[in-house]
Amino acid sequence: MENIIEKLQQAKENSSFCKLEMLFDLQGMFDNYLKEKRNLDYSDKESWIKQMCLCIISEACELIDETNWKHWKNKKPIDENKIKEEIIDLWHFLISLSIKAGLTPDDIKTIYIDKNLENYKRQLGISERTGYQI
Repeated sequence: MENIIEKLQQAKENSSFCKLEMLFDLQGMFDNYLKEKRNLDYSDKESWIKQMCLCIISEACELIDETNWKHWKNKKPIDENKIKEEIIDLWHFLISLSIKAGLTPDDIKTIYIDKNLENYKRQLGISERTGYQI
């Protein structure tokens, strides 16, 4: 555990901390720590993916609870720090899910760019998929 905390402190001070590879490394260490300390079984990939999806849904609900989504209530000030915290909770589960699904940071970059390009093509009406054109 001390090694993990030390690595986290180093990552925070390192200017390359924002790199997706570092986030994957940190999340992988945390997942392995939980697996060992809580005796978790990650062998059933399908079940683990379902569990991660439930975690993501739960965190997304926590995020929306920080907003004024209830139209029948008086509005409250938005706590920007809580919003950011809930988004980071989502990132934890998304990275863990990505690792379990076999996605690497390079895969994410490539697939994201390809999908982003396709999204633009849809909006421009030059995609094979129709019904998106502006």
